This record gives sequence, C-alpha cells and structure tokens, in this order.
Amino acid sequence: MNDDINKYTGIWPTLITPMHDDGTIDWPAYREFLEWQIAAGVGGLFANCLSSEMWDLTNEERLELAQVAVQVSAGRVPVAASGSFGEDISEHIAFSRQMADRGVDAVIMLLPGFCRTDDELEAYYLCMAEEVPCDLGLYECPVPERRLLSTELVGRLAATGRYHPFKENSGDPDTTHAKLHATSGTALAVLPAAIPSLLESVAMGARGAMAIPPNVMPRLHVLMLARAEAGEDVTAAHRIACLLNAVINLAHPRSTKLMLSLQGLTMGEASRQLPDPLSAFHRKMITESFALLRDLAGEAVARLEERLAQ
Repeated sequence: MNDDINKYTGIWPTLITPMHDDGTIDWPAYREFLEWQIAAGVGGLFANCLSSEMWDLTNEERLELAQVAVQVSAGRVPVAASGSFGEDISEHIAFSRQMADRGVDAVIMLLPGFCRTDDELEAYYLCMAEEVPCDLGLYECPVPERRLLSTELVGRLAATGRYHPFKENSGDPDTTHAKLHATSGTALAVLPAAIPSLLESVAMGARGAMAIPPNVMPRLHVLMLARAEAGEDVTAAHRIACLLNAVINLAHPRSTKLMLSLQGLTMGEASRQLPDPLSAFHRKMITESFALLRDLAGEAVARLEERLAQ
C-alpha cells in the first residue's frame, strides 16, 4: 500500500485546547494531554481544528497549538493542523505557509466561504497545492457552514497526489463509501468523523477516523479499530463509543474537558466557544454517565488488549 496512505491512518483525535479560567491556553496541560494521547497509540494528532476552538483563537495561538504538538510528538506520530484562515486566498496561502513552517506533516484545507462551486473549489485547492510546501489535507468542517465536497471533486484532488488526510464529515455510509471508491489507490486517506458509522466505514475500506470521542477514550478507539480491521466482532466496544459520543454532544468541548479531568488529567473546563459554565444538571448528567462508561470501557479495553496479545 502507498506509504502516504499508511502515514495518515489510525485514530486521530480532533484535539481540544485546555484553558485556564481566564480563557488563556494552559500550555502545560496541553503538553500532558498530547503525551497521554500518544501513549494510547493514536495514529496522529489533529491540532487547530473545530474541537480546538480554532474560530475563537488568534493566528498566533493557532500556530503555537500546532508547533507544540509537533514538539511533543517529536516524530512519534504525524501532526496535522488547519490552514484556511483569512478573507481571501492570498491570506490563506500566507497563513498555511506559516503553519507549514511550524513543522506539521499536513496543513488541512477547509471549504473556503469565498468558493461556492466545484470549479471555484478546485481552483482554490490546486492553487494551495502549488503554494504550500508540505502535504495538504481536506476538512469538511461543519462550522461556520455545513458543506460537503462532491465525490467527483474529491476524486480529482486525490489524483493530484498532493492531498493526503481527508476528514470526511458526511455521517452517511453511502457517501463515505463513494468517496472511498473514488480515492482508492491514491495518496488520499479518507478518515471519517462519524464514530456511530465507523464499523461500516471500516468494512468499506476506511483505515481510520478523525473524530471527537477519541479525545476522551483514545485507547478504546485505537483497539476497536485494530480489531475491526482484523475482522473481529467489536460491537460491545462500538456501543460504548457511541454512548460516549452522545454524552460528549451535551456540551462539547466543556463536557470533553470534564471527562478528561475525571480521568486525572490536568484539565479545566474553561472554553471560549462555550463561555458559560456547565449547569449543575449537565455536570451531574455527564459525571454519572461517564462513571458508567468508564467502567464499561475498562472491561472492553482489557478484553481487546487480551485479544491483541493472542
């Protein structure tokens, strides 16, 4: 298999950004979190993404999130970071070059708001491919506007050999399958965001995921993917992952940060995206739900680890 496809596979958490109560980034907590993710066996790190609260960060903070991830990883896993920031393509090029200079393996391109047709998008992506000196990726980010790339355009971009990780966000197995088929044998690695349909995606040929729940339980997702690829039944682990996804959705990223703190990480709940603290109701719901999920996940991980060792 193509080495580039092997590079961009596995479980990639869409990394949260730890913050102090005053909204500043907690850099020691971020480094601790990155080490914890790498120790769990993730395939890569996606910094400066929607879960990172990228729309509420300064350009300097976006760049530093990526640079610190590169420093902590030290080549152990690849690092990707979003680069599509600015009012026009010239600003996108300038920022993406700065991101590439931070040493990331791939700069990820969103669907820019100033491109509305496939022709405009293709011209944008081809231009970025000429101007940014590292691997590039694609990201169907649902904010500020939920848009998906057409299967035909994804296929044409894959054929250029310049685009590598693709955070596919349709949540629809048929759409994912079509894009997997369109990119088969190319350097583009389709990494769906939807954990509920992950097993279907793996059966169709996906070799990883870029998703939110691995922030909280990376080892569960890493083992689930590995055993699913081996053809084993991982239904129990997948059900836990789906329930975790539902609890996260109550108040992400605050809910995610709370569940990380419950596992002993140095992690406050502060968020620029959700400035109001969790209500007592939501805190209780998340805490009690996670206690059960953590017990179930511990048993599931132990079983998967045992099967992996056999």
